[in-house]
Amino acid sequence: MRLTYKYLLFLVVLSLVGATTQLQYPQWWQIMEGILLGLGIFLTGIPHGAMDHHIARQQAASAGRTFSIWKFILSYIGWVVLYTFVWWVSPGFSLLLFLVLSACHFGETDFKFVGTSEHFKSAKMIIYGMCLVAWLLLNHAVALKYWIALLVPACTAAPIIIESAMQIPAYLFFGIAILLLLPVRSSTPQKWIVWLFFAGFVFLCGKMSLLSGFALYFTGWHGVSAFVDINNFLSPKGKIFTVWRNAIPLSIMAYSFLLLIYCCTDASAWQNAGLPAIFILLSVLTLPHAQVMHQLYRRAKTV
Repeated sequence: MRLTYKYLLFLVVLSLVGATTQLQYPQWWQIMEGILLGLGIFLTGIPHGAMDHHIARQQAASAGRTFSIWKFILSYIGWVVLYTFVWWVSPGFSLLLFLVLSACHFGETDFKFVGTSEHFKSAKMIIYGMCLVAWLLLNHAVALKYWIALLVPACTAAPIIIESAMQIPAYLFFGIAILLLLPVRSSTPQKWIVWLFFAGFVFLCGKMSLLSGFALYFTGWHGVSAFVDINNFLSPKGKIFTVWRNAIPLSIMAYSFLLLIYCCTDASAWQNAGLPAIFILLSVLTLPHAQVMHQLYRRAKTV
C-alpha cells in the first residue's frame, strides 16, 4: 500500500478549495472548518495513534519478546496522565514541548515517506519539522496570539517568543522545509511530481486559516501517511480500512478521555472549552504515540 501523487493531488485541490472558500465566502468557511476538523480528528487524527498497541505487539514479536497489552496500556495511560499533570502545572512549558514533539514527529513521518538519504538525516528531520510547524503557525499572527492567550493565558514568555519569530519571513521557513525534501538523487519523474504536489499542498495549508491549515495537514496528510506506514510495518499487510477498524477500541478510549477533559474544563475561564480540550488531548497523546512511532521508523524500511 503506497500513497501516490494522485492522493497528493486530491489534497492540493482540497486545500485550494478551502483557501478560496475562506477568502470568497468567509461565512460558509466557519461551518466547513468545523466539519473539516471534526471529521479529520475522528477519521485519522485519533485513530492513527490508536494503533500503537498493535505496533508494540509487532515490535515485541520481531524481537522475540512477550507482549502484555495491559502493561502497555498502563504505561501509555501513565504517560498521558503525567503530561496532563504537566499541563496543569506549567501550560507554557507543555505547549512548547508539544510543538517540539510535533515537529520531530512530523519530520520523522515525512522523511519516511520521501525516503531521504541517511546523511545528517536526524538533523535535517528536526530542522524540517521545526520549519514546517513555523510555516503553518506564523502566517497567522492574530489567530496565533489568540490561541496562545487561550491556552496559556498566564505565560508571558510565549507572546515575546512569537513576536521574535514573526520577525523572520514565514516564506523562509517554507523554503527550507521544502528544499530539505528535494529528491536530488532520484532520476524517477514520479518522485519529483510527488515533491511538487506536496510542496503545493503545504504551501496552501499555510495560506488557509490557522486551525484548518494545521488540521488538514495533520489529519489529511500526517494521519493517512502514518496509517500507510503502520500497515506496511504490521504482518500480514491488509487494506487501510482494516487498519482503521483495528484502531476502534483505543480510539473509543481516547474519545472518552476527550469527553472527560471537556467536562472538567471551566468554560468561563477557557472561553471555548471544546477546541482547547481537543488540543490538550492531542498533545498528551503525542508523547507516548511519538515514542511508539519512533521505534517503528527505526526498524521499518523506507516506504
